[in-house]
Amino acid sequence: KITTDVGTNSTDIPANATEITIECADCSHDAPIYFTLLQSGYPTESKRTSNGIDITREYYDMNGNRITSANIGDTVTVKISARTRGGTDNADNVVITDLLPGGFIPDSQTIAGDMEYAEFRTDRVLIFTDLTRDTREFTYTAQIGSAGEFTVPAISAMSMYNPEISATGRTDTFTATNENAK
Repeated sequence: KITTDVGTNSTDIPANATEITIECADCSHDAPIYFTLLQSGYPTESKRTSNGIDITREYYDMNGNRITSANIGDTVTVKISARTRGGTDNADNVVITDLLPGGFIPDSQTIAGDMEYAEFRTDRVLIFTDLTRDTREFTYTAQIGSAGEFTVPAISAMSMYNPEISATGRTDTFTATNENAK
Protein backbone atom coordinates (compact mmCIF):
# COMPACT_ATOMS: atom_id res chain seq x y z
CA LYS A 1 0.00 0.00 0.00
CA ILE A 2 1.38 3.42 -0.96
CA THR A 3 -0.08 6.47 0.78
CA THR A 4 0.94 9.91 -0.46
CA ASP A 5 0.28 13.57 0.03
CA VAL A 6 -0.23 15.84 -2.96
CA GLY A 7 3.11 16.24 -4.72
CA THR A 8 5.67 14.01 -6.34
CA ASN A 9 6.68 10.92 -4.43
CA SER A 10 8.48 7.75 -5.33
CA THR A 11 8.90 4.42 -3.63
CA ASP A 12 10.35 1.02 -4.37
CA ILE A 13 7.87 -1.79 -4.80
CA PRO A 14 8.98 -5.18 -3.43
CA ALA A 15 9.64 -7.82 -6.08
CA ASN A 16 7.09 -10.16 -4.49
CA ALA A 17 4.25 -7.57 -4.57
CA THR A 18 1.07 -8.94 -6.13
CA GLU A 19 -1.15 -5.91 -5.65
CA ILE A 20 -0.61 -2.16 -5.38
CA THR A 21 -3.08 0.25 -3.79
CA ILE A 22 -2.42 3.95 -4.17
CA GLU A 23 -4.33 6.30 -1.89
CA CYS A 24 -4.37 10.07 -1.60
CA ALA A 25 -6.33 11.67 1.25
CA ASP A 26 -6.29 15.09 -0.45
CA CYS A 27 -7.36 13.85 -3.90
CA SER A 28 -10.90 13.94 -5.29
CA HIS A 29 -12.67 13.63 -8.61
CA ASP A 30 -11.97 17.35 -9.13
CA ALA A 31 -8.25 16.83 -8.42
CA PRO A 32 -7.45 13.22 -9.36
CA ILE A 33 -4.15 11.51 -8.66
CA TYR A 34 -1.96 10.32 -11.54
CA PHE A 35 0.75 7.72 -11.20
CA THR A 36 3.41 5.98 -13.24
CA LEU A 37 4.97 2.60 -12.57
CA LEU A 38 8.46 1.95 -13.95
CA GLN A 39 9.98 -1.51 -14.21
CA SER A 40 13.49 -2.42 -15.25
CA GLY A 41 15.51 -5.54 -15.79
CA TYR A 42 14.47 -8.92 -17.10
CA PRO A 43 13.87 -12.34 -15.58
CA THR A 44 17.08 -14.31 -15.04
CA GLU A 45 15.16 -17.54 -15.55
CA SER A 46 12.23 -18.21 -17.81
CA LYS A 47 10.11 -21.13 -18.82
CA ARG A 48 9.94 -21.80 -22.54
CA THR A 49 6.38 -21.17 -23.72
CA SER A 50 4.66 -21.39 -27.07
CA ASN A 51 1.14 -20.22 -27.82
CA GLY A 52 0.80 -20.15 -31.59
CA ILE A 53 4.45 -19.17 -32.25
CA ASP A 54 7.70 -21.13 -32.11
CA ILE A 55 10.93 -19.14 -31.69
CA THR A 56 14.61 -20.03 -31.22
CA ARG A 57 17.91 -18.15 -31.12
CA GLU A 58 21.43 -19.53 -31.56
CA TYR A 59 24.94 -18.06 -31.73
CA TYR A 60 27.54 -18.99 -34.36
CA ASP A 61 31.20 -18.16 -34.93
CA MET A 62 32.45 -16.88 -38.28
CA ASN A 63 33.09 -20.49 -39.42
CA GLY A 64 29.44 -21.44 -38.90
CA ASN A 65 29.97 -23.43 -35.69
CA ARG A 66 27.33 -23.12 -32.95
CA ILE A 67 28.95 -21.53 -29.86
CA THR A 68 28.28 -20.62 -26.24
CA SER A 69 31.54 -18.71 -25.72
CA ALA A 70 33.84 -16.34 -27.60
CA ASN A 71 36.78 -14.01 -27.07
CA ILE A 72 36.65 -10.22 -26.73
CA GLY A 73 36.71 -8.72 -30.23
CA ASP A 74 35.19 -11.80 -31.89
CA THR A 75 32.20 -11.38 -34.16
CA VAL A 76 29.21 -13.60 -33.40
CA THR A 77 26.35 -14.31 -35.80
CA VAL A 78 22.94 -14.34 -34.10
CA LYS A 79 20.40 -16.59 -35.86
CA ILE A 80 16.72 -16.32 -34.96
CA SER A 81 14.10 -18.72 -36.34
CA ALA A 82 10.35 -18.14 -35.96
CA ARG A 83 7.13 -19.62 -37.31
CA THR A 84 3.53 -20.20 -36.32
CA ARG A 85 2.45 -23.51 -34.81
CA GLY A 86 -0.52 -25.31 -33.31
CA GLY A 87 -3.86 -23.86 -34.39
CA THR A 88 -2.28 -20.63 -35.65
CA ASP A 89 -1.62 -20.49 -39.38
CA ASN A 90 -0.80 -16.76 -39.60
CA ALA A 91 0.38 -14.24 -37.02
CA ASP A 92 0.39 -10.66 -38.25
CA ASN A 93 2.30 -7.73 -36.76
CA VAL A 94 4.65 -9.83 -34.64
CA VAL A 95 7.43 -8.18 -32.67
CA ILE A 96 10.43 -10.35 -31.85
CA THR A 97 12.36 -9.04 -28.85
CA ASP A 98 15.93 -10.30 -28.66
CA LEU A 99 17.39 -9.11 -25.35
CA LEU A 100 21.18 -9.04 -25.58
CA PRO A 101 23.59 -10.62 -23.12
CA GLY A 102 26.04 -8.23 -21.47
CA GLY A 103 29.06 -7.49 -23.60
CA PHE A 104 27.30 -7.90 -26.96
CA ILE A 105 27.56 -4.94 -29.34
CA PRO A 106 25.10 -5.53 -32.22
CA ASP A 107 25.81 -4.27 -35.74
CA SER A 108 22.60 -2.79 -37.20
CA GLN A 109 24.09 -2.86 -40.72
CA THR A 110 24.11 -6.68 -40.78
CA ILE A 111 20.42 -7.46 -40.14
CA ALA A 112 18.97 -9.86 -42.73
CA GLY A 113 15.66 -11.68 -43.14
CA ASP A 114 12.10 -11.16 -44.35
CA MET A 115 10.89 -8.42 -42.01
CA GLU A 116 9.00 -5.16 -42.14
CA TYR A 117 11.41 -3.29 -39.87
CA ALA A 118 14.19 -3.80 -37.32
CA GLU A 119 15.25 -1.53 -34.49
CA PHE A 120 18.52 -1.77 -32.59
CA ARG A 121 18.71 -0.49 -29.02
CA THR A 122 21.44 -0.65 -26.41
CA ASP A 123 20.09 -3.79 -24.75
CA ARG A 124 17.90 -5.41 -27.43
CA VAL A 125 17.08 -5.95 -31.08
CA LEU A 126 13.44 -5.62 -32.15
CA ILE A 127 12.26 -7.29 -35.34
CA PHE A 128 8.80 -6.59 -36.77
CA THR A 129 7.36 -9.19 -39.15
CA ASP A 130 4.39 -11.38 -40.08
CA LEU A 131 4.69 -15.13 -39.47
CA THR A 132 3.23 -18.20 -41.17
CA ARG A 133 3.89 -21.93 -40.85
CA ASP A 134 7.01 -21.48 -43.00
CA THR A 135 10.06 -20.81 -40.84
CA ARG A 136 11.47 -17.30 -41.16
CA GLU A 137 15.11 -16.73 -40.30
CA PHE A 138 16.70 -13.48 -39.21
CA THR A 139 20.41 -12.91 -38.68
CA TYR A 140 22.69 -10.12 -37.51
CA THR A 141 26.18 -9.94 -36.10
CA ALA A 142 27.44 -8.68 -32.77
CA GLN A 143 30.94 -8.05 -31.49
CA ILE A 144 32.02 -9.27 -28.06
CA GLY A 145 32.93 -6.16 -26.06
CA SER A 146 33.70 -7.37 -22.53
CA ALA A 147 34.70 -10.51 -20.66
CA GLY A 148 32.55 -12.44 -18.22
CA GLU A 149 29.88 -15.08 -17.89
CA PHE A 150 26.64 -13.47 -18.99
CA THR A 151 23.02 -14.50 -18.68
CA VAL A 152 21.37 -14.68 -22.09
CA PRO A 153 17.85 -13.35 -21.53
CA ALA A 154 14.98 -15.24 -23.13
CA ILE A 155 13.99 -14.24 -26.66
CA SER A 156 10.29 -13.56 -27.13
CA ALA A 157 7.75 -13.01 -29.90
CA MET A 158 4.24 -11.61 -29.66
CA SER A 159 1.52 -10.57 -32.06
CA MET A 160 1.13 -6.89 -31.18
CA TYR A 161 -2.64 -6.82 -31.76
CA ASN A 162 -3.37 -10.32 -30.44
CA PRO A 163 -0.99 -10.79 -27.47
CA GLU A 164 -2.35 -14.28 -26.75
CA ILE A 165 -0.32 -15.41 -29.77
CA SER A 166 3.17 -15.42 -28.28
CA ALA A 167 6.27 -17.39 -27.41
CA THR A 168 9.15 -17.16 -24.98
CA GLY A 169 12.49 -18.90 -25.45
CA ARG A 170 14.80 -20.08 -22.69
CA THR A 171 17.51 -18.30 -20.76
CA ASP A 172 21.07 -19.50 -21.15
CA THR A 173 24.62 -18.37 -20.43
CA PHE A 174 27.35 -17.06 -22.72
CA THR A 175 31.00 -16.83 -21.69
CA ALA A 176 33.23 -14.09 -23.10
CA THR A 177 36.96 -14.48 -22.45
CA ASN A 178 39.89 -12.13 -22.80
CA GLU A 179 42.62 -14.42 -24.13
CA ASN A 180 44.68 -11.39 -25.24
CA ALA A 181 45.11 -10.29 -21.59
CA LYS A 182 47.38 -13.24 -20.78
